[in-house]
Amino acid sequence: MMLEKLLLSVLKIALIARVFRELQASSTLRPPKYSNRQILVLELIDEFAPLTEKEIRKMLGLSASTVSEILKKLLEDELITESVSKRKDGRTKPMAIKKPGGEEVLKTTRAMATRRLSYLFAGLDEKDMETLIPLAEKIARAATTTFDQEILNRTAK
Repeated sequence: MMLEKLLLSVLKIALIARVFRELQASSTLRPPKYSNRQILVLELIDEFAPLTEKEIRKMLGLSASTVSEILKKLLEDELITESVSKRKDGRTKPMAIKKPGGEEVLKTTRAMATRRLSYLFAGLDEKDMETLIPLAEKIARAATTTFDQEILNRTAK
């Protein structure tokens, strides 16, 4: 019963956040030079690096050509770097954020996202936030662990 109530609240928040995400797609709430997918890939590389092109395709369910074009743009703009893997054939190229270019775009993106999502916490006072932060961090750790295991097939280190 409690879990169901919590999930319904989270679903409502997620719906509203998705609406704001759509608004972002049609407005200036993202760096204008990059598409939402390019920003998403940049954020994923930052959070889960090193990532390969194959892992990104699996995460997003996109075609090889789509992911290849996204990575090509990010590489050309020097936002990410790639390195040849230790495999003999060198096919797997892990991606990582390149400094300072990638970090600067991420900083701008996060500032925009912070403005976009700040409405979620408008009714909370300092004490509410002190209570919420450890819970949000715990949820983020659990989500990351599940993501690593289920999507990336990585085990805990």
